[in-house]
Amino acid sequence: MGKNETLAPGKLLFKYDDKGNKISEVFEEPDGISYTKTWDYTFDNKGNWITCIEKQDGKKPLKMVRVLHYADKPIPNRPVPALNELAKNALNNALQLHKFNSQQPLQPSQLIR
Repeated sequence: MGKNETLAPGKLLFKYDDKGNKISEVFEEPDGISYTKTWDYTFDNKGNWITCIEKQDGKKPLKMVRVLHYADKPIPNRPVPALNELAKNALNNALQLHKFNSQQPLQPSQLIR
């Protein structure tokens, strides 16, 4: 912050549920409440939120949806070999970039720990 700048008066208050998800945000000015936001969640059978609805003082609610894929289940329409090919390409790109920027070649074992 520069020496001639000051913080705006007021307080920003957050509340969280027992899982650590933000459930409310209130900005208060000395003369009253400026805005309030709330979040409502739905959870999957593993306890992770999959939908979240954000509401703010009379505005249209915003719905966020997350699609989670767990390692114990295959990703639909995306075979594992395709993912392996992407990882191999990323590794080769990293090796090429290192060669371009360095006199000493980087070995794949240096990238994997």
